[in-house]
Amino acid sequence: MMLLAFLFRISNNMLLTTTPLLVQAKFHVSAQGLGLLACIYFGSMVLVTFVVVSRVRPDMIELVIFLAFLLLAFGLPLYALPASPQQLGVLYGTSGLACGILQPFLITLVTKYSSAKYRERNLALYTLVLSGSLIIGPLIETFVLSVNNDNLREVYLLFTSFPLLGVVLSSVMLRRKQQINPRWDESLHAHAIKPGSLWHRLNQLAHDRIYLIGFVGNIAYTIPYAIITAFGAVYIYTNFHVGYGTTQLIFAVFFGASFLARCTLALMAPIPRKDLVMWIGIVATLIGLLLLSFSHTLLLFNIGFALLGVPHGILFPTATMIIAENVDVVNLGFANSILGSSISGAAFIVPPLIGLLIPKLGYNIIFLLMAGLVCIFTIVFFLLHPYSVRSNSTSLPEG
Repeated sequence: MMLLAFLFRISNNMLLTTTPLLVQAKFHVSAQGLGLLACIYFGSMVLVTFVVVSRVRPDMIELVIFLAFLLLAFGLPLYALPASPQQLGVLYGTSGLACGILQPFLITLVTKYSSAKYRERNLALYTLVLSGSLIIGPLIETFVLSVNNDNLREVYLLFTSFPLLGVVLSSVMLRRKQQINPRWDESLHAHAIKPGSLWHRLNQLAHDRIYLIGFVGNIAYTIPYAIITAFGAVYIYTNFHVGYGTTQLIFAVFFGASFLARCTLALMAPIPRKDLVMWIGIVATLIGLLLLSFSHTLLLFNIGFALLGVPHGILFPTATMIIAENVDVVNLGFANSILGSSISGAAFIVPPLIGLLIPKLGYNIIFLLMAGLVCIFTIVFFLLHPYSVRSNSTSLPEG
């Protein structure tokens, strides 16, 4: 299960950081074009959340994961072929469909196969594996690009091996299912796998204040992260005049900070004050964005970029822990998909708008505006803060 998470995230992150470079290098698109490209990818993730993920029964999760890995493995080698940005956009959207399925369901599997005693630890380990893949992926790209004269298309061919391995492992998981957490079996029989209408389930989550703490804390970082993934690589390459390999290496520093933050979470689990962890992540986001907005040297940019890796490392996993403790198991996959779709939705809406503003305002002003937006989310989080999130050991019985 952890290996499946690694294979998904290393492929997904390569798509997010390398595709903008490929599009600009081969087709010389503008910032608006890069924003539209991100819109296509994350729009596909949002679409699949409401069309597919919200309708999948818990007992079908393993099958859907297998099909999503198959789709991802089929699409990656085709990135070496497109002769136009339109063709590449279609491929990017298809990859977004696959990743939009894998992201929430892999998290759900961790809870599905974990007892209450080990659930929080396993969620921390899961996110730690994700961070590890985010370091290893850029380092692999850095090496490959250094030996193949910056041939970005070959990167896609190499990374096809990861979802292919995911196809093999998920097919094995289908044939040999592990011992499921007893709470899942009891709940599926009790509810007859009828979780209710889409709007009813959304309304339940919208009125769950503890769930909202995790959601708002995560979204405070999601919007700046959407800008980093859509424009970060191109900004580093063009503003600091470094090569593609160095650009990927800077991302490795960012994800290295994320990895260290998640190591700390894993060592601390179970975490008694999750609201405090969310506060730390939000403040680190604000400071990191301010550093980026005033950075005129690569060193200062790296410091701000590394600091932004801290909320990347702690906000999302802490939010998943909150969800796992407070959402019933029948709706758990849906709740995780809503959290994931908030990330995708921000990345669907924000990059096109930012792409229009960059030529007029410049990247530094954009980073400053994002810091102001984080301040707004900080106020919302403060209003929710009295409903502090503490470790809940009774949400799932041990099994």
